[in-house]
Amino acid sequence: MLSLTLRQLEVLEAVVRFGGFGAASTRLDISQASVSAHITSLEAQVGAPLFERRPGRRPALTEAGELVLRHARQILASARALEQSLDQSARRDVTRIVFSCQRSLALRMQADLAKFASQNRGVELVLRIGTIEDVIGDIRSGTADIGQFVSYDPVTDVSSNILTRTRLVVVAAPGHPLAGARRIAPSVLATFPFVGPPPSMFGRAVRQVLHNAGVPEVNVVAQTNEYTPLRELVLAGVGLTCSFWTSVEQDVKSGRLALLDVDCEPMLLDVRIALTEHRPLPAAAEPFLAFLRSDPAGSAPPPR
Repeated sequence: MLSLTLRQLEVLEAVVRFGGFGAASTRLDISQASVSAHITSLEAQVGAPLFERRPGRRPALTEAGELVLRHARQILASARALEQSLDQSARRDVTRIVFSCQRSLALRMQADLAKFASQNRGVELVLRIGTIEDVIGDIRSGTADIGQFVSYDPVTDVSSNILTRTRLVVVAAPGHPLAGARRIAPSVLATFPFVGPPPSMFGRAVRQVLHNAGVPEVNVVAQTNEYTPLRELVLAGVGLTCSFWTSVEQDVKSGRLALLDVDCEPMLLDVRIALTEHRPLPAAAEPFLAFLRSDPAGSAPPPR
């Protein structure tokens, strides 16, 4: 197999393009002796002269030279394309942020995420939206640079910091027997059915919050991990639900759902930020982290 170098092919192409060894040496900023050495080495590997050398006249390609030049141009074009792609990839690594976010949080901050992207055109924002398990998996594997999720306790094997706390509330259909009641004892909630999330990290966190508030057992009669069907199940009278205040706020204010006055301390979950440990964060991470710390999800508890 021939051991041709890109530099040899570049010199060959320059001699042809610029019309001679002297012109090629000037354009490539190397000596004419170096140009001759590259061509001589190339001819030795090919086993045939590449130029017809005629005193006082421009060097003309031989048949072998034409063949080598044709392939040289293809190889050089591919090498330049690769170099450009690698350069673009390196720049992208500096400006790309892969953000993995729990669905309920992402839905609340989607308009602000779009605003951040529009105001930071040099940042390529890649959004991955899923469950708490999805977010934690993305951070553990290094798929995401930054993850945001809610939890009751710190997560094993993932280093995270509390960004803020978000409030959980219990809501019901307006016609529910507890709607409008004052200072409902948490133990009373246990006598009514609930609509809740399926078994998951979020489901376990909600149950733990209710348990700590004084609801010893939660009788879950229907499950869903999406808010819209959950709301419809509650409106149909299937059961109560414990959900983020920010998720139900508009329905409560419109009177579509009733906020129950549960006699307990505010029920809170941590909103956490986790950073990948697989690589340094891109340069664009700091402004994005500052954006997240401004709490675009509106997670802070409302006044009681």
